Amino acid sequence: MASPAMRQSLFPSVFLGLSLMAVYYMRLGPASTAAGEHLAPVTEPGPFVFAESDGVALRETYIGIPAIDTGLSVLVAAFLTGAAGWNQAFQLQQINFLFSFLPVIVVWSVEAGRSRNARTAISFTSLWALFYQTIGGAVIIPLWYVSYLYSTSKPGYWDRSHEMPTPRAKALLPALLVGYVLPTILMFQPFQSIWTQQFMVALWQPSPLFVNAIWWLLPIVFPSKGSASAKRVSSNDKGHLKPVYLTATVISATVHIAVLATCLRSENAELSLWNVFVATKWEKRPMSQALHFIFQIDFWIIFAASILFCYVAIFDLTATRMIDVGMIKPIGLLTLCTVLLGPGAALSAFWYWREGRLSNTSGGFVRTTKGYR
Repeated sequence: MASPAMRQSLFPSVFLGLSLMAVYYMRLGPASTAAGEHLAPVTEPGPFVFAESDGVALRETYIGIPAIDTGLSVLVAAFLTGAAGWNQAFQLQQINFLFSFLPVIVVWSVEAGRSRNARTAISFTSLWALFYQTIGGAVIIPLWYVSYLYSTSKPGYWDRSHEMPTPRAKALLPALLVGYVLPTILMFQPFQSIWTQQFMVALWQPSPLFVNAIWWLLPIVFPSKGSASAKRVSSNDKGHLKPVYLTATVISATVHIAVLATCLRSENAELSLWNVFVATKWEKRPMSQALHFIFQIDFWIIFAASILFCYVAIFDLTATRMIDVGMIKPIGLLTLCTVLLGPGAALSAFWYWREGRLSNTSGGFVRTTKGYR
């Protein structure tokens, strides 16, 4: 079994390394430079016309606030080529990526909602979302995992309740479906008006913030009845979170398998699995291909970090004696699930399994002089 020092030093170093890799490829590397050159005219006077479209101009007004509209215009320009299907390989990669991202939001939300994580850095998911939606998910998401490692290494952390207030647990699934899944579906709808589709792409950008807003609002509008003690999830009852994990797993796995099947059945070489999913050596390319490369890097680093986070969680379960089957079996099953169902589905399926282990035992790390339990 890995040592506590490995959890506090090696794993954070790997996450930081992934984040720095993302900074290079998404902000400093040749693909980023090329994409920046393509997108630079968005902020300049005059209409921006997508070179790979049939003369489609970028929408410049979304909510009527110039500073926000400019930012949304840049994001829409980066997403629209894929969302509108002008580059079909990019579109398939985007669809798989964004639906696979649902489990990441699920896991973050659940951990942020636990009483023992209240007011810690990992609980401010809206702030994290603001950064990863603007700076880049592959840059920011590994940093959340680093924050989690340090937040959960404090003395006595694993002896505290992992419960979540029942109203919050009940509200999470509708918040996810309305706040994230619905905008993601709308983003890829083939609207007759490209003007409307651009608005839907812009609407998707704050979707993780919509989740938090709805999640906060629903318990206020529809308060739970009963005593205060009844408003907490029992340590032996994951009933309200079970459908959240299952829904995220089914959605992510279904989309992932459908995209794989589309690639395998297509006779178009551009839709090969390699071209859709693998970021190849960069050469100067049109805007959509430069952006596709960046999205591929974003996807792989986010989910490399997320699956590593699952391995860290397996270490935690072993160290807290919540599982007694060792680490090899759960690691093997997680890896198999990642290959068969995709990394997003593997993440939420694993967290479903982990929730059961948390509910079935109180756990407790061995005490050390450094406070890791």
